Amino acid sequence: MSLIKRGATNKNILTGVFFEAIFFGLLLYLLSQKDVSIVWPLTALGFIITSLAARIFLKEEISSVRWAGICLIVLGAGLVTWSAKQKENEPEEQSPAPANYSLL
Repeated sequence: MSLIKRGATNKNILTGVFFEAIFFGLLLYLLSQKDVSIVWPLTALGFIITSLAARIFLKEEISSVRWAGICLIVLGAGLVTWSAKQKENEPEEQSPAPANYSLL
């Protein structure tokens, strides 16, 4: 019970829960306004924000390989978003008229 009480009163944990709740609230709002194929890739920005926060506030060392991985993730998310936008801009193909094979 003591562990739960310490966790429930820890300032860092409560701050993390607060920001996570804000994130989910914004995510739900954005998903209600836009297509999931546009909104969901934006969550990849969390990798950048988290890594920068770890570097700045916690003084963590982040290797160049890890930064390269983060860049690949963000690039992939950008390609998904770009392809969704391209699909929206494509003109719709018209289906051919149905053939009338009746003898009458």
